[in-house]
Amino acid sequence: MAENKLEEIIDLLAEYGGFNREYLRDKLLTFANDRRSETKNKMEQVAAMFGKKLFDTFHVKLGADTVSARFSPYGFEWFDEHCIWNENGELLNKLLIGQAVIVNE
Repeated sequence: MAENKLEEIIDLLAEYGGFNREYLRDKLLTFANDRRSETKNKMEQVAAMFGKKLFDTFHVKLGADTVSARFSPYGFEWFDEHCIWNENGELLNKLLIGQAVIVNE
């Protein structure tokens, strides 16, 4: 249905705006696809930067502490002392700037 509405709008713009219909359709669809890619979840790519996949569990060493962690579609998560996965942007930040490291199991 949305595609039909888009086609109707393109027809109107072509007819009353003097636009080439195919050119206009191509530009609108390219713009829509570009916008979709801008809003795509990037966590899979972030995990890949560290050689990991989503939901792969690994260990992160920060100072004397080592914690279990993982990347998920919702962000960076670590396993706390209460056995709960927690989101922690601060720990991800420390990984990104080199203050924490992923260690081999």
